Amino acid sequence: MLARALAPVPFIIPDELLYPYTGRLFVSGLASGNFSVFKVNAAHPPLSKFITWLFISLLGTSGFSDMGAMRIQSCLFSSLTCVLIYAIVASKAKKSIGVLSWALLSLDPASIIFALASLDVTSLFFAVLSMYTLLRAQSESWRPYLLSGVCLGLAALCKYSAYPIILGTLILILLAEKNHPGLSAKGILFLTTSSILVLIAGNPLLWPPQLLGFSGYSALVEDSSRALLNSGGAFSVLTPLDWLEPAFKMTSPAHTIFYLSMFAYATTVFPLPIFRYSYLPWLFLGSLLLLRQQERI
Repeated sequence: MLARALAPVPFIIPDELLYPYTGRLFVSGLASGNFSVFKVNAAHPPLSKFITWLFISLLGTSGFSDMGAMRIQSCLFSSLTCVLIYAIVASKAKKSIGVLSWALLSLDPASIIFALASLDVTSLFFAVLSMYTLLRAQSESWRPYLLSGVCLGLAALCKYSAYPIILGTLILILLAEKNHPGLSAKGILFLTTSSILVLIAGNPLLWPPQLLGFSGYSALVEDSSRALLNSGGAFSVLTPLDWLEPAFKMTSPAHTIFYLSMFAYATTVFPLPIFRYSYLPWLFLGSLLLLRQQERI
């Protein structure tokens, strides 16, 4: 709520201007059967934008602007994520440690600054909910694994980048079940299958071209890779995904490998600037070093 109250309007550009518009556009497109609307901002999946449209519809009658309604959405999901973090930590440690985790996340500068990034915070909520569901799983029940996969699929339907990060984390959690290797393998299968089904069902761009009338995959790649060819003949790179389009367009295998390697490198270093805004990565690294030192003693 601090970010909502103090941040200038607009604060995150073009997100706060674009997503309310695309949310309305997607709803009208679905209602009329015009799937071509999903070509707009195809780089990001539609779920968070649908949720933005829902908040606008509910709060608009109370005098909230589109941007104000979207900020309420972001603040709500940010708060719920902090509650889930408390629940996860408190279930594995003391409640006081859970409260400390909640406070650290709530007061982290990066959490406050990016609390208005609706796609990220909505995706993060479903991602943490996926982890929470998995950690509460019992060995005799398959339902938590399916529910965890569904939540992972919902997180990816808000932002694609959540899928590899959270899936990898969930797989590591399952592989840690050394006493139940069969359970881990089946759990991974249930989790992955359910998450993929949710992702495909909820994203029209992943539906068959015969149904859409166009290639959703091509629209996704074209919008995701915003590589521009300037007068000097070189690609300008804005995000790691911008290395993908030239990789797909190259006819030389050597050039394709080069651009793919640059994509892998950029993806690796892209999160590093977060260290400038957040104390949480530093605390995490410090904790790892402390644990390593304790193991040596």
